[in-house]
Amino acid sequence: MICEFCGKEHNGTYGSGRFCNKTCRAKYIASKVKNHKCNWKHKESKNNWKCRICGEIFRTRKEMTEHRNCIHGKIKQWNKGLTKETNESLKKASETYKEHIKQGLITPSQLGKHIKEETKKKISESMKKAHKEGRAWNIGKSRWNNKHSYPEEFFVQVINNEFEDKNYVCEYPLETFSLDFAWLEKKKCIEIDGDQHQRFKEYKERDMRKDECIYKNGWKVLRIEWKQMFKDTKTWIKIAKDFIDN
Repeated sequence: MICEFCGKEHNGTYGSGRFCNKTCRAKYIASKVKNHKCNWKHKESKNNWKCRICGEIFRTRKEMTEHRNCIHGKIKQWNKGLTKETNESLKKASETYKEHIKQGLITPSQLGKHIKEETKKKISESMKKAHKEGRAWNIGKSRWNNKHSYPEEFFVQVINNEFEDKNYVCEYPLETFSLDFAWLEKKKCIEIDGDQHQRFKEYKERDMRKDECIYKNGWKVLRIEWKQMFKDTKTWIKIAKDFIDN
């Protein structure tokens, strides 16, 4: 392997294999920091932070970082978008890390640590209270990425092209659930159900709890199975439009 700093060939036993030794790695990092145009780590005085590009002074590091990102552009990380499968250095680093754990050279910080039952109880009570008061962090986050599925993207186009009332909100939070498409003033919502909602028991049970929550809060709901809408699109567009516009 070739060292990225000095260019000499080495056996790749140090770290991830990018450098031949610790000295080359330290010099490489130092050169990157020195040559960077806007080093947010530079401190002008005790309570001021200075941008190295334009010289503007900021009260906090956060303000200076936001200025740097907006005005001068974000720093691009060397490993952005790379994975163990596509980059040899990351693969080597991952293998080295796992090997060091096996050899006992590295001990994961949480290894052997457990949360006490008393602590678990406090967390549970705090979360129940937060949900009851409507301030829990995960209210409305019923999916891991909050991105539209294809059926939902299709229905957005239906609303924009066919509906008279376009004043809707996507993923509107209602207690511990989120409504696919919600018309707040009319207290009406439309749920687009994919195939998994009919196939899996947990989805069916969750939809039942969600509907109970919707009705309890005085809302009306129209559930549309994507399979049915795909087969008879015009009919279901009319049903949905009549549900909202009439």
